[in-house]
Amino acid sequence: MKIRTSFVSNSSSTSFVLDVSKLSKETKNKIDKLTDRSYDLSRSTGQITKIKDWLRMFDTGYEPTGADEIKKLLKKHKEIIIIRESDEEMGGSFENIDLDTKDFEDSILLEFEYH
Repeated sequence: MKIRTSFVSNSSSTSFVLDVSKLSKETKNKIDKLTDRSYDLSRSTGQITKIKDWLRMFDTGYEPTGADEIKKLLKKHKEIIIIRESDEEMGGSFENIDLDTKDFEDSILLEFEYH
């Protein structure tokens, strides 16, 4: 058995690309309470509404997980957003705004995680 004695990080965030047209008004209102992180490369909890601008911020050597899939979705869907939930150390959770993945499961186009 191996035992790790150095610093261990279990930090992660989960992102969901959502089709806005399929969201209920109640869910949209909850999501609107999330900080807009369209101009933020952190993995903090929030929403990304200006996805094209967000993708442009990445330098040519690195693109976020799912970038190719997100670009394809931008061509197919009228209005999409990304919402991201991170661990508590990185900005809280959806529970803080009474949001549950069940609230938007029918509008999920893509889900990806960072570890």
